[in-house]
Amino acid sequence: MFSIAICDDQHDQLKAIGKALDSYAASHPGMEIEPEFFANPLQLIGKLSSGAEWDAVILDVCMAGMMGTEAAREIRKKLGSIPIIFISISREYAVEAFSLNAVHYLVKPYSQDDLDEALDRALGPLPARSSGKVMLKLRSGILHSVDADSILFIESVGYSRLVHTDGNIYEETRKTLSSFMEELGKLRPGMFIQPYRGYIVNMEAIRTIEPRRIVLRNGEGILIKRGDFRRIRDQYFSWSFGKG
Repeated sequence: MFSIAICDDQHDQLKAIGKALDSYAASHPGMEIEPEFFANPLQLIGKLSSGAEWDAVILDVCMAGMMGTEAAREIRKKLGSIPIIFISISREYAVEAFSLNAVHYLVKPYSQDDLDEALDRALGPLPARSSGKVMLKLRSGILHSVDADSILFIESVGYSRLVHTDGNIYEETRKTLSSFMEELGKLRPGMFIQPYRGYIVNMEAIRTIEPRRIVLRNGEGILIKRGDFRRIRDQYFSWSFGKG
C-alpha cells in the first residue's frame, strides 16, 4: 500500500485528485493507495511534525498561509528524498519546484494521463526503495522501520545505537555497528562509511569533509581518525562520481 499526502486549499481540487488517484489505482491491479487529505499546508506540516510519513506528496503551489514550495522545504527536512508532485495554475513556479527536486510539475487543468505520468515517476521507484528499509528494535520494544536513504549517521552510545535521520533520532537496542554496516552494505553498497570508532556515516548526507571532521547537512560534525582524511575524501569522491 502506498500512502500519499495531498494538500490543496480548494475542496473541489482535493476531491478531483482523490478521484484521479482511485482511477490510477484501478488501472494498476494489486495496487492500493491510501490518500491523506490536507486543506492547508500548515495542517500538513503539523502532522509532519508529529512524526507522520508518506510514500509521496502532492502539493498545490499557491495556497493561503504558506506556499506549496515552502511546505516542500519543510517536508524535505523531515522526509529527505520523498517524491513530491507540484500542481499549479501556471508554470511560474516550475524552476523553484524543480530546484526542490520535484518529480513532476502539473499545470491546471491537467488530464488523468498527466497525473498518471506524475504518479508513475513518483511511485515507480518505490519497490526498490522499500527494499532499503532497516528494521530497528527500539528501547520500548517497538519494531520500527526506517529508509536507509534517510539515515544521516549512526553512533554507538553505551549499549545502544542512536540512528539519526533527517527528522528523528531512534535508539536501537539490539544491533551492533558491525551488523548495521553489514546490513547497509547489502542495501546500499558503498554508500555508508565508518570514519571514526563508534560511527557510521551516510555519504549522501555529507556537506563537507575537513582534515579532522566530516560536516553533515544538518550541521553535525563527525570526527575523522588521524591520517584518514585523504582516504575518506577519496572514498567520497569515488562515490559521488560513481553515482554520476
